[in-house]
Amino acid sequence: MIYYFTGTGNSQAAAGFFSSRMGEDMKSMAEAIKKKEFTCEIGENETLGLVFPVYYWGLPTVVVHFLSHLKLTGKRPYVWAVITCGSGTGAADRQLKAVGKKAGIPIDAVFSLVMPDNFIPMFPVPGDQEIREILAKADVRMEEILG
Repeated sequence: MIYYFTGTGNSQAAAGFFSSRMGEDMKSMAEAIKKKEFTCEIGENETLGLVFPVYYWGLPTVVVHFLSHLKLTGKRPYVWAVITCGSGTGAADRQLKAVGKKAGIPIDAVFSLVMPDNFIPMFPVPGDQEIREILAKADVRMEEILG
């Protein structure tokens, strides 16, 4: 199972890539919160993926809320996360591990994935050519993450 949160679509696109390549279902964290769907049955050989953007060098509130309420049933899965960012993840990886530990969901691996930056109050919007280059590198990075 892959749960994702997206603001502008970068994380949803990444989650879709991993979902299709791994044969895992994907669900929106925001929709799960809205519907109060916090139970996830983990099947044999199934992993739990979390894909979301860094928000001001930390975790989005939606991710904290979702993970704090998530209840896993079945086998203990390998838990991995991909944090999308414009340049770096700041403290998001450490915050995620702390929230996961508190929720009883240890995080086994965290990966960063540079995507086109969209924090426009602080950074310039990349041009079309730069966006194409960033996305091409992101494709390579996602393949690396799959290992």
